[in-house]
Amino acid sequence: MSEVVIEKAKDITTISQVKLVADKHRPELGFHSRQTFTDSSAKNELLVAKIGGKVQGFVRFHHRRDHLTTLY
Repeated sequence: MSEVVIEKAKDITTISQVKLVADKHRPELGFHSRQTFTDSSAKNELLVAKIGGKVQGFVRFHHRRDHLTTLY
């Protein structure tokens, strides 16, 4: 069994895989544009879980100045 790797999303291939996962779960997550994930990645606010190099899940987040963190 392959191990799970958690890392920052940092390239277009990873962002494309995140978009595919999000689209697959659109009824639960709603619509998210590719640009949303690109922007989150640029701010280091997008983490992915990979197994065998393929994205299996992700989390978008934002750390606010008042020290609260929002998960999307």
